[in-house]
Amino acid sequence: MAPRNHKPKKLPDPKSLSELGPLLELRVKERGRTLQHRWDRSDPPPMLYWSPSKRMLFAMPASYVGPVRRLSGLSRQERLDMKEGVAATGAMNPKETLEAGRLYAKFHARPATGLAKGKIPTRDERLAYVGDGVHLVYESDKWKQPDEGTTDYIHHLPLSGSDKVSFNRDWSFGAEPRVIFISGPRLTVNERGIIW
Repeated sequence: MAPRNHKPKKLPDPKSLSELGPLLELRVKERGRTLQHRWDRSDPPPMLYWSPSKRMLFAMPASYVGPVRRLSGLSRQERLDMKEGVAATGAMNPKETLEAGRLYAKFHARPATGLAKGKIPTRDERLAYVGDGVHLVYESDKWKQPDEGTTDYIHHLPLSGSDKVSFNRDWSFGAEPRVIFISGPRLTVNERGIIW
């Protein structure tokens, strides 16, 4: 998916993120054309994350997130509430991290198992508009125990009206996208999954 010549934006600081699962496919509509990008399961696809504070989806390589472990800065009660934390990147604000941990538990129907801190290398780079979302496909073990396998979920997105979802990516023309962010006025994630 090559970026189009729309006014570039800067990637918003995602703050703490909840991991949803590997992103397998994106389809967008831009200037009457439908563009599709599919990741091969044999080559690690980007991970899909939800930012509760920014109300956006972020997709990026899992390598951007450090090893899962406990981090200082959270009170004992917050760690208990989070039931061991959440895969999170960005600024480790205790309140935001707690919110991400609660979202992880709601989305997956089980407590998170760890906390990680990461850095998005392209944070200060320009981003390019790719198009309006048609659908996204991700893999998740939500509603299951980790050893019970995964399911692919496809979300068909609204193409008209105020519910449209837009896809943006880093500005590296011709290269594999490193960071994709997906936003829409009603886009949210909860115990039912990704909804708008």
